Amino acid sequence: MKLYHYTSIENLALILKNKTIRFNRLDRVDDIEESSIYEKTVPMGKYTFVSCWTDNEEESIPLWKMYTPQMKGVRIAMDYDMFLMKKINEGIYKTPIGPIEIKGELETLCPIEEQFNDKYAILFNGKNDPNFFRKIEYVDMCEKAGLQAIQFKLVEGKVNLDVDTSKVGKYKNKRWAFQEEVRFALTIVPMVINPITHNFEIIQAIQSGLELPMMYYDLNLSERALECMEITVSPCCNEADRIIIESLVRAMNPTAKIQSSGLSGYIRK
Repeated sequence: MKLYHYTSIENLALILKNKTIRFNRLDRVDDIEESSIYEKTVPMGKYTFVSCWTDNEEESIPLWKMYTPQMKGVRIAMDYDMFLMKKINEGIYKTPIGPIEIKGELETLCPIEEQFNDKYAILFNGKNDPNFFRKIEYVDMCEKAGLQAIQFKLVEGKVNLDVDTSKVGKYKNKRWAFQEEVRFALTIVPMVINPITHNFEIIQAIQSGLELPMMYYDLNLSERALECMEITVSPCCNEADRIIIESLVRAMNPTAKIQSSGLSGYIRK
């Protein structure tokens, strides 16, 4: 399955140079409502990091307009399984949350020591984690749908918090339906260790409101995904813009395919 991402020429340069895709915090995306619905409960907007795409192959004038400066940019097309998976060998790994035993070979997005370090934890359950990729659902009331992710349950006289991270960043108001968005999402929470039990307290970490040491998180792209990248030049790019794009590709990803927009000649520059 191909996915499509509209962006600037400057961001294309960074993607090609670093061979990464940037995940931004949910409370920094352009739809304010996505994170504001959680402000009265738990601050999931600062702990959810997303990379936004569309699975619609047809070019979108609104997306060109919104995400490329003066409609001068690119649309990159990449395979769904674009990210570099790192193989973790069987064994016992020392982490801040205690020893983690890996049975058999595990494929994940980052080394164990990065996933669980003294500052934060990346809640990712391996290559087939169903929470990593999601198709946006467009609803009439974003707040009502989004708050399904946050449940307060009375257990033995105590109120317990339950957070379904798969539903955070999944719903948007129908006014955004034109985007036909799909996205990758990571939940990254502060490393909070219970001083008595020495256990990693995920819910306490989420409730803490503690700041993470970063505003974004970059994931590595696989070589195969880069080789198969397709780049569409936006309909308002001029000859100089195209020269820059071609130079970037020639220098850093020569197997990528460059093509002109199907809208060229139909939009006044």
